[in-house]
Amino acid sequence: MKPIIDISFYQAPSAIDYDLLAENVSGVILRACYGIWKDTAFDRHYQELTQRGVLVGAYHYIIGSQSMQAQADAFNVAVGLKDMQLGCWIDVEDTRADNVMVRPAWHAPARKFLVMPVKGGVLPDAVARAEYHAAHVGSE
Repeated sequence: MKPIIDISFYQAPSAIDYDLLAENVSGVILRACYGIWKDTAFDRHYQELTQRGVLVGAYHYIIGSQSMQAQADAFNVAVGLKDMQLGCWIDVEDTRADNVMVRPAWHAPARKFLVMPVKGGVLPDAVARAEYHAAHVGSE
């Protein structure tokens, strides 16, 4: 199986050979939003990959300095009715002092986000780097 990767505006569309990428991945998870802001490359990445038959999903990089409702609303607007075959995800890993989602503050807001379906009734799943999870989230 080929890898599933994630990309955002940090992987500039102008620098990507989408034909080559499509040949070498099983799917791509696209960053749709950071906080309340739409990723500026989301639509272009989606268009280029889906027209080549690549399976896609979307993730939202949530931050602690914005409300979960505002972030969920931004994600719904960004994703719209796009087909996210690989699902929708929230990424919890921001460690900056003004944004960090620390336990117990992480649990309630993230759970709220996880029960806010995006268009089409899809509920997002959560993902966090192991190091972040151990330091800030912990286990229940």
